Amino acid sequence: MLVGRNVILRPLRSSDIQTYFDLGADIRMAGPYWPISIPCEKGFRSRFEQTGLWANDFSLLLITDHEERPLGYVGFFPGAPYQNTREIGYRLFDPRDQGRGIMTEAVTLTVGYLFASKRIERVQAAVIVGNEASRRVLEKVGFQKEGVLRSVVYVYGRTADMDLFSILRHEAATLEDILAPIDKPVHA
Repeated sequence: MLVGRNVILRPLRSSDIQTYFDLGADIRMAGPYWPISIPCEKGFRSRFEQTGLWANDFSLLLITDHEERPLGYVGFFPGAPYQNTREIGYRLFDPRDQGRGIMTEAVTLTVGYLFASKRIERVQAAVIVGNEASRRVLEKVGFQKEGVLRSVVYVYGRTADMDLFSILRHEAATLEDILAPIDKPVHA
């Protein structure tokens, strides 16, 4: 579990599954920059039972506040086989939570964790062009824009470009510097 000053990141528990699935499947909450998809609950539950959504090909951390309210998630996965990287993706469940620093802290913690636990030199993220909130999150964490992935994603009936961002190990905050002090209780 990664305990930040305002958020906690942890793997999903069995008791989280229904809430997580319902929040993630509600396309009304996805916003205009998230590809529309209605997931299969049976398939989702099966993958959770097999891996706990914590595997080499894809890992997911639930973001909660210190009262355990689910706020969103951060996922990470390897880049192309020739890359020494992990790619991250993230989502807030409720757009009304935007602008509170939740995702900035969650991404900072995730990047710190990845560099502390994996033999990688970079973390990357792709953001649909025009998603200014997501771009600001990455820039606040220290990511730099590298270029544009043209016509790479289909979202809301159109093909969209994505900006590719990355942060290198030496550019990121260390995990020790970003975790909450040990005397901060996990749940208020």
